[in-house]
Amino acid sequence: MYHDREKANRPTIDIGFPVNEYARQSMEQERLAELVRLLYVTLTRAKCRCHLAWGPINESETSALAYLLHYKPRNKEKPDLDELKDFVKGLSDEQMERDISYLVDKSEGAIELSMIRHPSGLIYKPPRPATEMLTYREFSANIERDWRTTSFTAIVSGREQLAELPDRDTAPEEQDPPDRQEPGEPGTQTISIFNFPRGARAGSCLHDILEHVDFNLGSPDEAKRLIVEKLTEYGFPDKWTGTVYGMLADVLSAPIMGKEIPFSLSTLKASDRLHEVEFFAPLQLISAGRLGEIFRSYAGTVIPDRSAGLIQSLGFKPHRGMLRGFIDMVFHYDGRYYPVSYTHLRAHETPEHLVCRLLLEKKKLTTQTLKKTTFMCKTLG
Repeated sequence: MYHDREKANRPTIDIGFPVNEYARQSMEQERLAELVRLLYVTLTRAKCRCHLAWGPINESETSALAYLLHYKPRNKEKPDLDELKDFVKGLSDEQMERDISYLVDKSEGAIELSMIRHPSGLIYKPPRPATEMLTYREFSANIERDWRTTSFTAIVSGREQLAELPDRDTAPEEQDPPDRQEPGEPGTQTISIFNFPRGARAGSCLHDILEHVDFNLGSPDEAKRLIVEKLTEYGFPDKWTGTVYGMLADVLSAPIMGKEIPFSLSTLKASDRLHEVEFFAPLQLISAGRLGEIFRSYAGTVIPDRSAGLIQSLGFKPHRGMLRGFIDMVFHYDGRYYPVSYTHLRAHETPEHLVCRLLLEKKKLTTQTLKKTTFMCKTLG
């Protein structure tokens, strides 16, 4: 790129082949002019004294110093860089010194020339600083090993790695269950939500669907498209689409007791609900025994009598620090806030079996519900 002097210094890019000699010389002249400008900036920055080393340095034949100190072009407006390079290459040390001495004589003492002495062969060795023997400090404090960030799932299971995960069904993954033949209908194969796969992957899939689906199911086709997309994303066949859609319709239309009249989740707008609400809460030193005592102090009033014994039987290690948790969904309706925790039926489990299982797991559900409700009460004031 260069500025074409024959065309009012218009910026020009030459990408032709073979190389345009006029373009090449113009670019080299502009490069030399820029080098002279940079040299001027460098030399004029010194406040008291400026030291400048110069001599037959490799590839310096077309530098700004070579042009200013030694070369006298025949055309000052269009210096020939090829000629400059050949000229400087042919200079001896004495000729270079003579050119600089001429400049020193005309500087009236502002410039001094001194020759760099030949190296003596000695290698500078800086004095070795005095050293002292370093020693490490011994740690004498006590490390509090009971302070940590934990979760309800980690406390109950005894696996601390679960403290960083959202609440999910942690049961082992099951293979896709076979189609179930309904009694009384030989040869007919059906599937239902009762034999939908269980495990963390299935739980995450259903959570994801509930998080993104329109609760009023105003567009069934759009809802089914979302279900197919999420089933595929989590590795489940799309044969479950109708089953999952039917489950959603039942769940979202199920009546919930409100202040005065029942309502359903289908009445909620997207702005009324939050999904996967993560929270951290400070946790004082707590053990199963201490937690059981707290429950026992309220037994018979707001907490069932058997809850204290159920809590004490958890047997987790004492903890303190921060309690981390997730609420599957929190929604607002008619001036109230509601926490929601999802669970789904295990393979071949009927609704009656689900009720029995939840009763057997009551000690876990009671603690988890209390934890999430306490967080919401503190947050909402």
